[in-house]
Amino acid sequence: MKITVFFEPENEFNERINCFENVLYLGDYVRAIGNEQKDTINLEESYDLFVIASNDLSGINNHVMEGIRRIINLVEDNYGVSDVYLNNPTKLTLETLKNNLVLEINEPYVLQSVSEEKIVEVESEFDNFIIGQETAKKIIIRNLLKLLIRTNNKPLVLMLYGNPGIGKTETAKFLAKQLNGGEIVREQMSMVQGEEGLKYFKYTHHSEHSFSKKLQNRTSNIILLDEFARAPFYIQDSFFQMFDEGVYEDNNYKVDMRKSIIICTSNFLTEEQMRNNIDNALLSRFDALIKYEDFNDGEKELIIKQSIDSIENSILEKYDSMVDWNKVHEILIDNIKGLTNMRHIKGIIEEVVADEILQELKNKFK
Repeated sequence: MKITVFFEPENEFNERINCFENVLYLGDYVRAIGNEQKDTINLEESYDLFVIASNDLSGINNHVMEGIRRIINLVEDNYGVSDVYLNNPTKLTLETLKNNLVLEINEPYVLQSVSEEKIVEVESEFDNFIIGQETAKKIIIRNLLKLLIRTNNKPLVLMLYGNPGIGKTETAKFLAKQLNGGEIVREQMSMVQGEEGLKYFKYTHHSEHSFSKKLQNRTSNIILLDEFARAPFYIQDSFFQMFDEGVYEDNNYKVDMRKSIIICTSNFLTEEQMRNNIDNALLSRFDALIKYEDFNDGEKELIIKQSIDSIENSILEKYDSMVDWNKVHEILIDNIKGLTNMRHIKGIIEEVVADEILQELKNKFK
């Protein structure tokens, strides 16, 4: 029997097994031999392939995990299976099988995040998506080129910091759109606290959801860690190896993160504030700390225009005619000094538009 191990996203693995006609999955086998489901799942006489997928491993108990070798031998004897495919096995499962069987381990699937052509496209499209932040954009382009130059496995790790609503998260989304069709792995780090956070990032049971499992099945090599500095130190230290060597590891999985782009954001305004909230040894592993500046009046005017156009183009037709869009624009421009960021501007526009519509409705139903 040939046993092959693949470390790759679930969708890639599913494509790999599509060429086999008769496939037996570990989960189906376990349920079929269980007393409670003998009549609901019928096993055939023979199979071309026995599959142990990551989803199967998530749904079974430890005693089944420990008996994987015995299950493989039974499947071979009873159903004539000559090939076994494993996808993203836990470290325990892999070690158990290594000690008892001969495994062929495929090279880990490496997601590509940049190319020369894509970097040129990012540079040419940046201004169309991100208003202002000229210095930040130049630094980001320069750093993207590092991934082409490097010969080691270190990911690109960037910290974007500054006030909320001035383009940090939007930059990450823009890069994901240009480099990976919009796919992105995102974690809100300010929400990570206590025992649940510790389990999620470090010591979870193999059947539970975890960050390592999320990374293992990702289809994007662009990772967004929002408000990274708000995470407690005992969570931050989970990222030392990932930021330095391109490996994320917890008690269940060891995930290949080579050539990834890791974007952290923070609402702190100075590097000193971040040094007080991120371990200096970890902070030294960032490729760049990039300050996002507050918008000037010219940039606010552009945001106002684009935001009004966007709302006007998407609003229901019956309400569109109730709004004097020139008046909305004038109100925003007259109050431009008090507008702080993109979210604030969009919120004020919606309020002004709502007031206009309310007045028209009141006139209509007098």
